[in-house]
Amino acid sequence: MPIYEYICQDCGTERELIQKRNDTAPACTECGDKPMVRVLSAHRVGASKGPCGEPKVGACAPCGVDRPPCG
Repeated sequence: MPIYEYICQDCGTERELIQKRNDTAPACTECGDKPMVRVLSAHRVGASKGPCGEPKVGACAPCGVDRPPCG
């Protein structure tokens, strides 16, 4: 099951929950059980690093100024 991130729009409390996609949003226990909102979270799967130590992107484009292109 995926991990979803939620935030309370009233007090800013954040939570992470492992739940099914169609499960209901949790209530915020910090500010009176108001429903929290699911936020879009970034994830990284199978990322590897190039010779410069930075994560490879696609076919590993050049890293930038004063760095050699990834091999």
